[in-house]
Amino acid sequence: AIATTKNEQSTVKVKDGQLHVQVAEGEHLIIYNMKGEAVFSASKPTTRVIDNLPKGIYIVKTGHKSQKIIK
Repeated sequence: AIATTKNEQSTVKVKDGQLHVQVAEGEHLIIYNMKGEAVFSASKPTTRVIDNLPKGIYIVKTGHKSQKIIK
């Protein structure tokens, strides 16, 4: 399954069971699990693959926008 959320230049994609995160300059990105716990946070430009999260539903917040993704 491939799901993408995009807010200006920050993106989070789910591909092959991994979260691919790209955080744009000036953006703050937080990924929450369904318990409301922050499981990833970045506030400076970065590109990362996050493969240590279990399958599930996550909320991605960038700036003033939020998006649900399914890993």
